[in-house]
Amino acid sequence: MARTPLEECRLEFLLRETLSRESRNWKSIRYPPSQSAAVCPVLRDQAIGWLSSLADEFSLCAETLAQAIHAMDRFLSLVKAHPRYLRCIAITCLFIATKTFEEDEVIPGLRELVSSSDCGFSHGDVMRMERLVLAKLGWNLFYTTPLAFLYLLHALAMGRHMGLRKRLEPLQGGVARHAAGLAAAGCAALQRHQLAAFPSSHLALALLSLELEYLLPDWLSVTISLQGLLGVSSQQLVHCREAISLHLVPTGSTWAASHLVPNTLYIYRPPLCALQPSAYTPPIGDKNRAKITEAEAAAGRVCGRTIGKRKVQPGDVEDFYDGIKRLYNEEPADGGGSEPCGSPCPLLQPPSPVEC
Repeated sequence: MARTPLEECRLEFLLRETLSRESRNWKSIRYPPSQSAAVCPVLRDQAIGWLSSLADEFSLCAETLAQAIHAMDRFLSLVKAHPRYLRCIAITCLFIATKTFEEDEVIPGLRELVSSSDCGFSHGDVMRMERLVLAKLGWNLFYTTPLAFLYLLHALAMGRHMGLRKRLEPLQGGVARHAAGLAAAGCAALQRHQLAAFPSSHLALALLSLELEYLLPDWLSVTISLQGLLGVSSQQLVHCREAISLHLVPTGSTWAASHLVPNTLYIYRPPLCALQPSAYTPPIGDKNRAKITEAEAAAGRVCGRTIGKRKVQPGDVEDFYDGIKRLYNEEPADGGGSEPCGSPCPLLQPPSPVEC
C-alpha cells in the first residue's frame, strides 16, 4: 500500500529533525592507544560484545542497546577510566538505557541484572557509578543512533520503491522482520570502534545501501534519492560502505554473512581448442619443415595429446644448417647472388690469428 503525500512529508520532516539533532550533539570519539593505561579500543569492543550478550539474555530491544553503547562511548570520551571498572561502566549504561527506553514490565531489577551479568561488582557499586555517569553526561540520554536513521530511511525507501515491498512481502516476517534485521546490523556495527566513529546518518545510509544492493537491481537510484535527503557526499558514503565491508564481515553475524559477502572476481577461462593438423604436408626438402614440426609438437603438448617422435631424415640436417646460414646472412634466402638482407646479428668472421 502506497503512502499518501502527507505521510511522505511527515517522514521527511522527522528525518530532518533527526539530522538536525545529530549535527548539534555528535562529536568524534578518540580512544587512547593500546599502550595507554586508559580503556583502549580493543577493550572497548570486548566490553560492548559482553554487553550485547547481556542485552540478548534479558530480551532488550535494539534501541536500548544502541543508546547504552552511545552513553558508554560518551562517558569514556569524557573520563579517563581504568580498564578495571569497564564492566561496571558498561552495565551501568545498560541499566540507565533500560530505565529510559524499556517498558516498566520489561525492566529487570538491578540486583537481578548484576547477579546475572557476573560483572564482579555489587549493586551498590553500580548505583554509585550511575550517579557519576549521569553527572558527566549532563542527564542527556537521548542520542541520535544509527537505528533512528535506519527506521526512517527504511520507511522512505519502502514508499518510494514499490519493488522493494513486493520483494519483501513474500518472505517470512515480511517488512517488519526486514526492519528488525537492519536494526540488528546497526547494533553489530556499533560494536566495532572503527564503525562507531562514523556519524549515525552515514552509517545508517551505508548499511541500507548495502541491503538495497543485495535486494534490488536498481538500488543506486534509491540510494541517491536518500543520499540527497541526508546531504551525504558520495565520497563519504563509499568510505563508510568500504569500512562496513571490511570490519563487519569478520564478526560472523548472520546479517553480515548473508549480505556483506566480499566481492567475487570471476575469471573466464575458455577451454583450449584442439588444433587440427593441416592437410598440407610440406616436402622433406622444404626449409620450413623444422619450424612446422616444432609448432605441431607444442600444440600437442598444450592440448594434452601425445605426439610420437619422428625419424630424422637426411635432408633435415641440411635444412638446419641452411637456416643457421641464413640467420647470419652467409647465404641468400633464395640461393642466388643478391645482396644479403639486413639482420641484427653480425656476420660470421673467420678466427684471427693470435699473436704471441
